[in-house]
Amino acid sequence: MTGCLAAACSFAAAAAAPADELEGLLGRLRRAEAMAGGAVKNDSVASVCADLSGYYNYISADSSRLYAERGLALLPDTPSELHATLLNNCANAFFSAGDMPRAKEWLFRTLREAEALGIGSLRIDALSALGVVYRRCEMPDSAFVCYSRAAELAEASGEESSVANLYINIAVLYANTRRLDEALVYARKGLERSLRSDETGQQLYAYQTLGSIQVLLERREEAAATLRDAYALAVRADMPTFVVKCAAPLISNFTLLGRPDSVRRYISLTEPYLGRVAPGSVEGLGYKEVIAQFYLNTGRYGESLRLYRELLAEEGNLATPRPLLLNRIARAEAGLGRYAEAYRTMAECYAVQDSVSGARFQEQLSDFSARYDAQQKELEIATLREERALQRVSTMRYVVWSVVLIVLLAAAVSLLLFLRRRQIARGRAREREFEAFRRQTDLRLARKYIDGLEAERTRLARELHDGICSDLLGLEMRMRHADPTPGAQREAVELLALMRESVRNISHELMPPALQYATLDEMIGDYTSHLELPPAVDLRYRSSSPDGWGDIPPKVSYELYRILQEVMSNLVRHSGATLIDVELRREARRIVCTVRDDGRAPDRRQQRTQGIGLRTVADRLRTIGGGMRLERTDTGTTLTLEIAL
Repeated sequence: MTGCLAAACSFAAAAAAPADELEGLLGRLRRAEAMAGGAVKNDSVASVCADLSGYYNYISADSSRLYAERGLALLPDTPSELHATLLNNCANAFFSAGDMPRAKEWLFRTLREAEALGIGSLRIDALSALGVVYRRCEMPDSAFVCYSRAAELAEASGEESSVANLYINIAVLYANTRRLDEALVYARKGLERSLRSDETGQQLYAYQTLGSIQVLLERREEAAATLRDAYALAVRADMPTFVVKCAAPLISNFTLLGRPDSVRRYISLTEPYLGRVAPGSVEGLGYKEVIAQFYLNTGRYGESLRLYRELLAEEGNLATPRPLLLNRIARAEAGLGRYAEAYRTMAECYAVQDSVSGARFQEQLSDFSARYDAQQKELEIATLREERALQRVSTMRYVVWSVVLIVLLAAAVSLLLFLRRRQIARGRAREREFEAFRRQTDLRLARKYIDGLEAERTRLARELHDGICSDLLGLEMRMRHADPTPGAQREAVELLALMRESVRNISHELMPPALQYATLDEMIGDYTSHLELPPAVDLRYRSSSPDGWGDIPPKVSYELYRILQEVMSNLVRHSGATLIDVELRREARRIVCTVRDDGRAPDRRQQRTQGIGLRTVADRLRTIGGGMRLERTDTGTTLTLEIAL
């Protein structure tokens, strides 16, 4: 039974990361190191190290501590949230490795820094972990103090995961002191709270603790159901530490139920996960103790002896006392017929037991001496009782008034806190309303700006087309019928024709062809074919649509045409490109327009100019429910526009 509960003594873990999370974290680390350029101190690299340390926390204690210490070396030795997180990760790594003194040292450092920074969640985690360490060191009073402080903070914060973790740790503390009924109540509370959170590790911790306590209460069938659920959840989450931790009490329970087939089945299922757990971890050693006992009871003495000798080589994390471990080794040796070795092992067992008994005898003598001294002092204290009785009346009066004052102060503070919280809630509601109003206003102003811009462009285009173009046409006709020299006449006519064509292009730039006469594809094709380009620039346009272009909404066609005008204008003026490729394609329920060029990246002045153009493009896209994506590389720039239909 001791082995069942020993497996419950561990930190609560976060949910297992996806299988590809490690590769993503390592990629982030490489990018951060490349950007740091070999700097001695760098927050970005330290932040990625903290994430990697957290990832390895319940997979490999050595890897977790390696990344945590590397991250600390990259930070200045001053309090910060990142620094405190790395301290906490180091403490977790030491605990998983079974180094309780160093785990306690690093947890105290974490707690001091969290209190200095006012990080409530980290204070809760550190206090809860300290309680576990004190419990492992057989210091239940200190453990209970840590749990009580952490519980107050957790209840105030409303964090379900933290409250659940504390309830479970208190349940384990009660179970270790044989107060099993109270332990069962807290274990069920912890499971209920953990199921409200989305942390798989916390839920596993709760299931496993509840099942272990049910085993101790001899509720074997309930324990089997609870522990099977925990084991299945750990396997689904691919968390080796919790698979091994849940297997130990489950196998012990099946042994007590007399189900050897179930025991062998779960041993077979757990073996692949045991190799992924740190050799000296609490979970691995607890599992080996349970399996070794099963092998010993079923006559598999060789396997039992091998496991017990491995356990005997460990010093820090064993739940079984050393004399009992030696006794079981002697039984296994005797079962194998090695009676001489069994005799020597039993002699060593008795020697260890005698030394422990002698130490206990000395403790008892010291206790008797202390009690005798206390009895002598009680005789002296008796003479003072009469004087104290006279003081009790005044003291009680003082206590009553103090209690009344404290109650009034507590009521006043509670009222102030309630009013303050209500004021904060109202302020946040007003902020949300203002943000929604601001977004609506921005959209409305953008629409008005674009509508005004289009109206002005239409007016200018009409003026150019109806005024200047008509005048130039009349002048051209008049000059054709005049009678100057042939060469001069021909040159003048050609010049006027060129002017009229330029004005016509400007007119179409300002106002595209009417949508009732042309599709979006035809409009863009006409625009790209008549666009004036430098001699060295090659412009290519292609389009594809399985359903044609005739049913595209006019608003979408018009805005996309204007956006392409803005983009092409920026490219011709600023990019220095020699090749511009425009692709328009229609997919299932969207239009995608891609503009690629081989131009150079803009300088700062050009970035400001292009920034205005890109904002105009973004405003236009927002009015038709579209979005854009800009990618710059050493070989050029790609702008992708996407509009949902």
